[in-house]
Amino acid sequence: MRLLAVASFQRALVPLAAGIIWGLGLARALAESFPASPTFYFWPTFFLALGVGILAAVGARRSTVNFSPLFLPAVYVLWPGVAPRVGWTLLLGGLVLAVLFYLQERFSPRRFEWWVAGVLALTTGGLYLRTLGPAVGQADTFEFQVVAPTLGVAHPTGYPLYILSGKLFSLLPIGNVAWRVNLTSTVFAVGATVLLYGLVLRIAYHVLPLNSGTGQHAPRNTSLVAALAALAYGLSRVFWSQAVVAEVYALHNLFVAIVLWLLVRMLEQKTNIFTFYSLLLPPFGAPLLEESFCTLFSI
Repeated sequence: MRLLAVASFQRALVPLAAGIIWGLGLARALAESFPASPTFYFWPTFFLALGVGILAAVGARRSTVNFSPLFLPAVYVLWPGVAPRVGWTLLLGGLVLAVLFYLQERFSPRRFEWWVAGVLALTTGGLYLRTLGPAVGQADTFEFQVVAPTLGVAHPTGYPLYILSGKLFSLLPIGNVAWRVNLTSTVFAVGATVLLYGLVLRIAYHVLPLNSGTGQHAPRNTSLVAALAALAYGLSRVFWSQAVVAEVYALHNLFVAIVLWLLVRMLEQKTNIFTFYSLLLPPFGAPLLEESFCTLFSI
């Protein structure tokens, strides 16, 4: 009986510690984002961290959920400066990974892949919306915010596809016009991130050997690895900065992902080169109007 009690305590210790770390990160993020937050003081922070830790420990006893991703905000807890964006990103990332580990045990591999794609889209989209530019920007961003709603002509090459897309978003009945045009880049960035996840997953199926027991080319954790790769890309400093303002680079990344996806599909199905280029024509012709880089990439 004593051995069982010790084993049970040890099994709950890691979730307890992970929950406390996550709670401390949440308390700091709240204090840095909202100066009037009670977590600016010791005791509210203490009880919040302890409460999250107890919840994680109780959850670990009643299920097989892996709570280790909740350790991610430890980086933020020890961060030397004020960085609420870093904190919320790590908090959300740890929570999302814990949820994905939970879902992994309850769905088939194919269905789990779709769940991961959905969670990835919601995570990146939520972070982009949280940091989306609320008003007019500078330089090219300001130009696109002015040109798109009026269907004007931007600087060469004119970027007609982005301008047309920005016009559609400018008609949305929410926010101001500048915010709506900025939202255009957010949608394209989310699409590029999710397509990158699918691309990494398809490549993994061909690189990893076939498992004779399950009939799968890749272990179940491959979906999580692919999601982490896409998330690292989507939350990188440069890409994130272009996903929250009116700029064309998120759209370009989306087309590059589409071209690579079609290339992988062609190799999978052994499609002849003429069929491949006929499939490639829409995603290639559209960005050809946008940026010369797309031409060089496609060649």
